[in-house]
Amino acid sequence: MVAYSFKNGRSESTYGIRIQDSRPVTRYHTIRVLSDAGANSSVGRATRVWAVQKYVDGIPFGRFYSLKDVWAYEWRDSKHQVLENIQKDQPKYSQHFLIPSDYGYVAHDFSELSIPDNIHESLRRLNPEPTGRILYTHAETSLDSSSEGHTGDEYLSRHPRQHHRVVFEGIGVPVHDLRTFTDIFTAIKGGWKGLNAMHLSRLVHRDVSSGSILLVSNSGTQGQRGVIMDLECAKQVDDTNTPYDMRTGTETFMATEVACMKHHRLGSLRSFLKIRTPSRKDPKQYAQGPRARLPSFCHNPLHGMESIWWLCIWVMFYLVPSSAHSEQYMENYWKVFANPLIKRDFVCISEDFLDLTTHLSEVPSLVEVMSEWQEELNQLYKESYMEQDVSSTRLTQIRIDKKTVQSGYELGKEFLESLKSYAESISIEFVTLSERYQEPKKNVVSTTASSEPE
Repeated sequence: MVAYSFKNGRSESTYGIRIQDSRPVTRYHTIRVLSDAGANSSVGRATRVWAVQKYVDGIPFGRFYSLKDVWAYEWRDSKHQVLENIQKDQPKYSQHFLIPSDYGYVAHDFSELSIPDNIHESLRRLNPEPTGRILYTHAETSLDSSSEGHTGDEYLSRHPRQHHRVVFEGIGVPVHDLRTFTDIFTAIKGGWKGLNAMHLSRLVHRDVSSGSILLVSNSGTQGQRGVIMDLECAKQVDDTNTPYDMRTGTETFMATEVACMKHHRLGSLRSFLKIRTPSRKDPKQYAQGPRARLPSFCHNPLHGMESIWWLCIWVMFYLVPSSAHSEQYMENYWKVFANPLIKRDFVCISEDFLDLTTHLSEVPSLVEVMSEWQEELNQLYKESYMEQDVSSTRLTQIRIDKKTVQSGYELGKEFLESLKSYAESISIEFVTLSERYQEPKKNVVSTTASSEPE
């Protein structure tokens, strides 16, 4: 990578980036940054995404691509391999993924292509000395949920990462940069289809967020559509070769079981059944007992579906009518997304959901659809977990069968169609909660400045 400072007419450096793996080297010129939120975190994949053009005869030329630079775990399949496998297995869903056109692992030194640029080997060539300074692994809580997912653990990972770059055909706009509900639900509906393709391929995404689902403009024979990205954390549902089932994702959009790394829904279900059937006359209703150990945590497809549900809820809380007072929006946002216990009750208990959505009076139809979806999602969890918990043999892993996955997909597809249909009739102008939050501060500064004596 070679930097060319302030060459694009703005205060933004541009770069010449080369990609070379088993094929001849290809050079790209960055036009603008599409995303660099992940690069600002002290933990995670240090992801950067640029809009780029290919170098042709020494100058950038032709169509625009998106180039993603990421530090992925060495033991994971690279993103392009995962995408190629999904598109091969589920070709009818291929339009809901961006197509990789170029990719490769980055060499530590391009004069020695056999030496990879990875954390454990590259850093070991140095002789770092301790500074005595504390490295905080988490930023302060923020309204902006555009940062990339990370393990969420309080310690740094022991697993080495390797530097990888991939170029995609086309450029999309992430959900957190969209401002109309029609565009938002168009994007999420496409992302939902892409997520289903992954589930059909026996994969779980594990990092659904406002940045991993994009709205892509019309191109060729394909119309405007949503795509799902960020497959670095994807794994096979039954994969036992990975070091452990880590807590991955962006906390705002995590399924509540993922957030606590425990199948709490099963624990609650067992306790409920114990109260309902204290005599245990029907052993099938209560085979394990409320004190039985929960199975080891493992991501399953219902968690990905719940993350999409949370994404829809998040945009409804995050976008505020431009003429509305933001105090109640702000208060309820923090209640739901900053408190794990309230967040759990919000998705699991209908009354809590309704109590904390009363301020969304401008979009009652959207709230109603999300409430119905909540009930159906909770029912899927309940029926699936109960069905697996009837045996007297200790349950060691929760597995979601194909019928449940398909049922969950069809229900979600209908709800997203309804959300998009209702969104088309909304004519209110919305701004983000972050923008409204900054307005009072600006007004205070402006008032203070104007009241100063001349």
